[in-house]
Parts: sequence; structure tokens; C-alpha cells
Amino acid sequence: SIAREETYFEMIVKADANLGPQKDVKDLRFKERLNVGQEVSLSYKKANMFRCTVDSELQLLSYEGYETFGVVDLLQKREIFKREKGRGCGDHTAQWLTIFENKYLAVQLSLREITMFKVIPDKQKYTFVRDEDYSFKVAGGDINYCCFDRNCRRVVVVVNRNTLELRSVSDIKKVVRKIFLKQRVVFMPLRCMQVSADGGMCVVAGGYKQQRFYLIDLNKKKQYELWSEYLTDTLAPCFINGDTEYMFVADNDGRMEIWDVQKKKPVKVL
Repeated sequence: SIAREETYFEMIVKADANLGPQKDVKDLRFKERLNVGQEVSLSYKKANMFRCTVDSELQLLSYEGYETFGVVDLLQKREIFKREKGRGCGDHTAQWLTIFENKYLAVQLSLREITMFKVIPDKQKYTFVRDEDYSFKVAGGDINYCCFDRNCRRVVVVVNRNTLELRSVSDIKKVVRKIFLKQRVVFMPLRCMQVSADGGMCVVAGGYKQQRFYLIDLNKKKQYELWSEYLTDTLAPCFINGDTEYMFVADNDGRMEIWDVQKKKPVKVL
């Protein structure tokens, strides 16, 4: 849960800040709510499962598998929606969104398009309707990564592994600005990009065997190429709690590094 994440990262990052007693991470307990593999009959039978994300209000879980995307109703414990994904699409693109109090589900189903489904509740059923106004395509390349900010005001996509496009959700078919990365990132079936909660900054990992990663100030249109001396890869970056105070990056060997965003320096390794 968000509360557990906040407690954990506060302990790790600010352990030396004399903030008073902190809860021991060993005291955190996770209770299994649903075992989809055992309790839900999925049409998807392959071993690889990538991004799964839950809308806690709707009690719906979306999943991305190999060339497959689906939605599970957590209360009814059954699959209620499924679509095929094109080969080569990103595996971490599905996101639940709230736009003007309406629920949406964004996902990449083809190489150059992000499809937006409006989620319409009807008693105990849900209908997923493609929304042409919020679905958008990119020109001149394939989408590698896509991420919205917390308030659904901005969306950032990486195209052709070297071009970052910023769009406003209110006028989503228009590119607000483009930022060209200094080097191409390695495209892989892992989450390698995140936007801060306020939509002001973005971090993009370099990928396997890459010790560099990118911090981008979307408002000032500045990018900073950062290098880790501790990690062998740069994977799964995130802004801790969505804020722009600290960010996190890891490698494939389980090592982790926490960076001070403003100083652009590592402050802790795990």
C-alpha cells in the first residue's frame, strides 16, 4: 500500500535525519488479498507476466502479458476484459486514470499508439469503451515507454529510444515539447521510466549494462546524464513517494541506489 511504501522509504532515506523513532520495517506485514494464478481463470496461459496495477476504487486489476492485456474484477474474481497487444509494444504501459471524475484505462496496444478506454460502471458490470479524444498516436517512431503524472495533467512518452515527448492531457494529440536524449536507452520488458507526481520531472533508466540514466526537468527543458559507480545496470527508476526530493534506481543483481534529486548525487546504497 502507499502507506507502507511511505513508511519504508522514510526509514531508508531519512534514517540519519534525527526525525525521531521510526517503525521497524520488520513490523510491516502484507496480507494476500487475491492469488490470481490460483483463484482466477485467465485466458492468458503463458508464463511471462509484466505490469499489474490496481484501481482500488473500482476494485479492478489490469495485467500485461506477452502480447496480451486484460482486466480482472477483484471482487468477482474473474477476467472481464481482454485485448491483444502488438509485438514489440511496451510491457509497462497500463495505467488507471481519473480525468474530470471519469475513470480511464490507458494502455499501448500497437507500436505507435496509446489507447484510452473509458471505464463505464453498470451495476456490477464494467464496460470499456475506446475514447478517441484521449487516445493518441506518435509520428516517426515506436513508443517505448509511457507515463502519466499523478493528477493526469501530463503524459510523457519515449519514442525510438532517444526522444522524449511531453503532452498535455487536455490537448493530448499535440506535442508540447520534445527532448532528445544524449544516448539511446535500451528497450526492455521492465519499467524504465517514471514521471514525478507533479509532472515536473522525469527519470529514464539506461537499461541493462548501462550505468547511466537521465533526469529530465520537463519545465526547464533540461536533461542531466547521471552515472552510477555502484550499479551495473540502471533499471526500475522512481521518485520516492512521487516527490522530487529523492529518486531510486536499481540493477539486475538486486542492488539499489537512492539519489538526491537537487544535488544529483547518490546518498545511500542498499
